[in-house]
Amino acid sequence: MAALNDRSGGKLEELRLAVLKAHLDRFQQLLDEPSYRDLYAFCAGDGEAAA
Repeated sequence: MAALNDRSGGKLEELRLAVLKAHLDRFQQLLDEPSYRDLYAFCAGDGEAAA
């Protein structure tokens, strides 16, 4: 991947970081919703989901 990034003038790495940021931003939005936060905690084994 480093060779492709070099050939693209660093654009491949910029794209990879933009995609990662978008994914993490969306994940944070979901965790801000109480029902998704409870579901994630339950699935992650962090305790029981809130009733």
